[in-house]
Amino acid sequence: MGTLHRSVEKNLISAYKLKEQFDAIHEICIDNLTQLNDDILIEQLEPIPFKHPVANNKYEALSWCFKHEMWHSAEMEELKRMLGYPIKWL
Repeated sequence: MGTLHRSVEKNLISAYKLKEQFDAIHEICIDNLTQLNDDILIEQLEPIPFKHPVANNKYEALSWCFKHEMWHSAEMEELKRMLGYPIKWL
């Protein structure tokens, strides 16, 4: 469910090309994630000027990133719906 990316709607990029780019990024992410092991994931986060809002170690930070991204995706879809953009089942 969702709306088409504005690049597709304005014929700036074909849906096929957008999907091709998504698949390439997805493959890079999966390749990198499969290289992680438990020893890496339980490492404490690198020091930064402020405390991470949720995570203490790398596993928690990575897990939080996925959940955070999904939250924003849902927010964007709700805003589009409220603005009257039709929901398109892809």
